[in-house]
Amino acid sequence: MKSVKSIGVRTGNWLSLRQAQALPFGSPDAHRGLIAADLDSDGRLDLVVTALGSKAEIWKNRAGGEHHWIAFDVPPGAEVRVGAQVAWASSTAGYASSVLAPLHFGLGNAQIAPPVEITWPDRRKTHMTGLSVDQVVHPLRP
Repeated sequence: MKSVKSIGVRTGNWLSLRQAQALPFGSPDAHRGLIAADLDSDGRLDLVVTALGSKAEIWKNRAGGEHHWIAFDVPPGAEVRVGAQVAWASSTAGYASSVLAPLHFGLGNAQIAPPVEITWPDRRKTHMTGLSVDQVVHPLRP
């Protein structure tokens, strides 16, 4: 690994490198791969990026705030709906990029997760309600 960089966005919006002069980034690189995952189990998604001719970098998400989340450890091919959000479990996400399980959902200031529907690869469904926030759920297949 090349280095560990901390990122934190105060407004909740992405900033371009030109806008983020105070952040500890070097010069822009030709990035070709990305993995988004909660590497330190703090509920915030961190990034591992690769650039042509460079070693991989870990970008740690240090954004503040009291936002809640929930994640689901499901097999590839499963679909998870949390309220209006939907995600599909897969090991790939575009060119030279991947997604590390579990599926992660941001919940803002919600104290309880909205209703959850899991559609398993065999198309059977599981419904869940009243789940606590800030946890990884390991649902059982029906």
